[in-house]
Amino acid sequence: VDSILDDYRAPEVFTKYCPGGFVECSPDGRPLLIAPVGHADLKGMLEAAPRADLLRHCIFLLESLEEVKRKLTLKHGGRRIQTMYVVADMEGFSFWQLSSIEVVSAITETVRMYEDNYPEVLEEAFLVNAPSLFPMLWSIVKPLLTERTTSKIHIFGK
Repeated sequence: VDSILDDYRAPEVFTKYCPGGFVECSPDGRPLLIAPVGHADLKGMLEAAPRADLLRHCIFLLESLEEVKRKLTLKHGGRRIQTMYVVADMEGFSFWQLSSIEVVSAITETVRMYEDNYPEVLEEAFLVNAPSLFPMLWSIVKPLLTERTTSKIHIFGK
């Protein structure tokens, strides 16, 4: 992890089919992660690359966040930026994604890694355009999150 920002090169399948990224535009100076999750073909990505590569990609994104926060802290005169906002667009997420044991396993492994290694990074998350099947996914993910984290997540349907 120490050298991931220098050494990691994302497999093309992740850069091509997992759009989104950080922008520095929240009114209070925190970074904002825009993640069109519903349009990410998780099943296809996991068929093209090992799950360990997906996890490494998520670690790279979270470590990139640390670098973004350092830069924003300097930009804001030393006022420490410690958290981020997330807007995850669930439009396009389908049962087809949830029907894959590999996808569900990758999601749960990623959530566990996040909770274990990046606690208190989230200021608030807004999941928008959640499809009708979203409660099924949420029932898998929610038990892996702390109560404090779940209190920061706001879910909005279509």
